[in-house]
Amino acid sequence: WKGKSFFQHQPLTINRQSPTLDFGRVHSGYDGDAVLVEGLATTLGVDDEALKALDVRYNPFEECWSFPMHDDEGKIVGLRFRELGGSRKWSAKGSKDGLFYAANGFAREDASKSGRELVIVEGPSDTAAAMSLLGHSTPTPSTYTYLPVGRSSCQTGAVFLRALIRRVRPQVVTIVADNDVPGIKGAELLAGQLVGCQSPCTDYEPRLPVMVLVVPHPYKDLRAWYLSGALTQKLFADVASAQRWR
Repeated sequence: WKGKSFFQHQPLTINRQSPTLDFGRVHSGYDGDAVLVEGLATTLGVDDEALKALDVRYNPFEECWSFPMHDDEGKIVGLRFRELGGSRKWSAKGSKDGLFYAANGFAREDASKSGRELVIVEGPSDTAAAMSLLGHSTPTPSTYTYLPVGRSSCQTGAVFLRALIRRVRPQVVTIVADNDVPGIKGAELLAGQLVGCQSPCTDYEPRLPVMVLVVPHPYKDLRAWYLSGALTQKLFADVASAQRWR
């Protein structure tokens, strides 16, 4: 795998050209019925408010769930599909590898006033689990402490994340790595790309503290750890604080 050298040598710039499809319009045409979403929440074992905040909808044409992927400004730049059984996952043709987060919450311009810790996970279901765990399924700029955001895979998201960090200006970034080789390597790579992420604001610490939290054995990812019942918000904070800052 030579992805590491690719990311190290390629400039992190955002292509803001409009995608072929208006994914926001496509997604808005899907079914967002609350009862359907609550059923998915039960299946995944997460808070239904987390899925509603992520604007998860049912795609009746392909009979699957649709999770919108956003850029750093909250625009939907792609769709991640999940079949009803959950075994198959894919992206709509033409999608960009965007981020999963509650776009109506901390994507606002004034979100930076209270944001403290950006928690980066892998995939939409882990994002929902993080939102359920950290108690901020519907974040508001005046109250939240944790800002959960997911990336589409362990090798994507650096460009949008750097731009999002400049927008919300967190004090700390914690990258939660799946407990496997690709997950850990991807988290380490992302940490290197985010350290030193600059903010245009002169009152903000220019060197952003970034750490990697590897989900402990026997759990593979954050959602599995959350579903075990062993993970609490305090435990998450304690484990995260014990990691080495970069």
